[in-house]
Amino acid sequence: MFCAIPIYPSEYLSTAVVDPYNALLHSGFNIPYSNLVVMLDNHAIMQLLSRHLQMEKPTFLFLNRMYSQICSCLFCGFHFNADPTCGSLEELATNLVPYPQLHFTFVRYAPIVGLRRNGFHASVNPAQDLTRAVLDPNYS
Repeated sequence: MFCAIPIYPSEYLSTAVVDPYNALLHSGFNIPYSNLVVMLDNHAIMQLLSRHLQMEKPTFLFLNRMYSQICSCLFCGFHFNADPTCGSLEELATNLVPYPQLHFTFVRYAPIVGLRRNGFHASVNPAQDLTRAVLDPNYS
């Protein structure tokens, strides 16, 4: 069982001319060799950080922090053995991917709040706010 997490480049933060080609070739490589591919997109994460944290131009530092939060939340069930339905990578792939041929998946992370903006402000109903953020199609 192999899990790949490719990060697709953004035209605004690209460091090399060949970044789009490398991403495209890597996608083709993932089809026969990976059972689960969690796709991450620099441009989409940049837009989320700009919209929700009011950052004009997020840097790689903020993108990497967001990716580390996403990956740690995705795989924390393996570390803590908390969820019996996701005890292994095979079970995670079975739950996230409906057909073995379609092993590409996206992740969703919510809520996106900054420490300076939100501080220690306690929400009246945090479960309702979190549910609204996860299910709102305009949030992403």
